[in-house]
Amino acid sequence: MNIIVYIIPFVTAIILFLFFRKKVVWWEYIVLIIPSILFTILVKWIMVETNSSDIEYLGTYVNQITYYEPWNELVEVRHEEEYVSGHDSDGNPIYSTRVWYTTEVRNHSEYYTYKTPHAMFETEISKNLYNKIKNRFATTAQFKDMHRDYHTKDGDAYITIYDGTIEHLYDIAVTNRYRNKISANQSHTIFKMIDISKKEADSLGLYEYPDIRELNQNPIIGRTVSFEENQMIRYINATRGKRNQFRMFVLFFNENELEKSELQKSYWQNGNKNEFVLCLGMRGDSVVWTNAFSWCDIPKLEVMSRNYFIARPKLDLYEYGQWLEKEIDKNWTRKEFSDFNYINIELSDGQYIALLILTIIFNILISLCVVYNNINHEDDIDSLYFIRYKK
Repeated sequence: MNIIVYIIPFVTAIILFLFFRKKVVWWEYIVLIIPSILFTILVKWIMVETNSSDIEYLGTYVNQITYYEPWNELVEVRHEEEYVSGHDSDGNPIYSTRVWYTTEVRNHSEYYTYKTPHAMFETEISKNLYNKIKNRFATTAQFKDMHRDYHTKDGDAYITIYDGTIEHLYDIAVTNRYRNKISANQSHTIFKMIDISKKEADSLGLYEYPDIRELNQNPIIGRTVSFEENQMIRYINATRGKRNQFRMFVLFFNENELEKSELQKSYWQNGNKNEFVLCLGMRGDSVVWTNAFSWCDIPKLEVMSRNYFIARPKLDLYEYGQWLEKEIDKNWTRKEFSDFNYINIELSDGQYIALLILTIIFNILISLCVVYNNINHEDDIDSLYFIRYKK
């Protein structure tokens, strides 16, 4: 079907030559064929990029929040008005501009911002979110004089700094779009993964990636754990996200759902390039089995995590997080997805049909323009005769 799409403009050109020869000049065939091929290439490229586009989650944390008080200032406002200042010799009006200045009070509302360790600028947030982060920080705000040229209300700032502890951390998750050729359906068989639709995943009870709410994303799925345990995994994601390009999710299953965790692996396509996904099969508060996955070339953390829970089956994610944090530097290397550039992404049957239809429509539109414009074959011949006669 790939070849058929590129043959369409040549078939269209033959049809025009056979049935509309007098309406088409030689160079209009080029106008038909070349743009049509370029159009097909462009549409196919867009489809391939769409197939291979994926979203990963990146982690960091808030290290500063700021409250800016409301203030006002006295500003000078320029006004201008056009008026008739006279008339010329023909009686037409001559316009001039009158300019004058006034002063007015300009009010600035209060606002709230946060900043991360890796950002150059502050980002504005709502008052509710500011208060939530401030309560988490549990530190005293520092006064900052803004030295404003104010009128009657001097607005200053109050800065609250994160103290670096695990319990006071407020983590942030942001999305990043990247090229993932594994996300194309045709690539699944190469890595022994099956294609699972959203509807099938729902019926199987598989997990979706958690939503980002109030800037952060819960890394614990399928079980409620203590604040300290949850916070430890968040702390790892926040502090190791940029440094090690690492992000962790912990997924809980029942003790007899090991096969289900394999389906989860296929549904998430082995996770994103920066992810370490730990699936835990539980019997009460004890870990019965582990099934971790990532794209690391050597699955060191996967094996070491399995051995960790074999030796310590009672669930304690805080203790596990303390152990994991020490191992990330030594045993984690994010997979470079440029290694998968050799994979050739083919379009699905539906996309090929859509590409075929779009190419046909494009050729029809160009053909109509060629046939019904004011240029025809006789005009082209007459112009050639004129050139020869003139010579």
